[in-house]
Amino acid sequence: METEEPKGYGKFKQPIDPLPAAPTAPAALPYWRGIVTQTTMAYLEQRYIVLEKEIANALHQSPTDDLAIADLKHRKSIIADEIQHNRRLVERFRKLTASAH
Repeated sequence: METEEPKGYGKFKQPIDPLPAAPTAPAALPYWRGIVTQTTMAYLEQRYIVLEKEIANALHQSPTDDLAIADLKHRKSIIADEIQHNRRLVERFRKLTASAH
């Protein structure tokens, strides 16, 4: 069951973009956390979209493979939980950095 992947993405790969120059010393940690968070969130959101498409394709096939559909939905649920977890971490980190400045 092949699904069309977004342009610029291989299977489970992000396109490689050059990073801007990194700040030095104390400011570097929040900078790198931001990049890692953005990359992670983009990856998770992209995987979520791909899983939605795979589920839709599986539902349109005849006969439907209920076990495969259940597996895809379970994987989609795990990705959704990861997205929510990362959003909570980002919010917590923003509050910590805002109170530190």
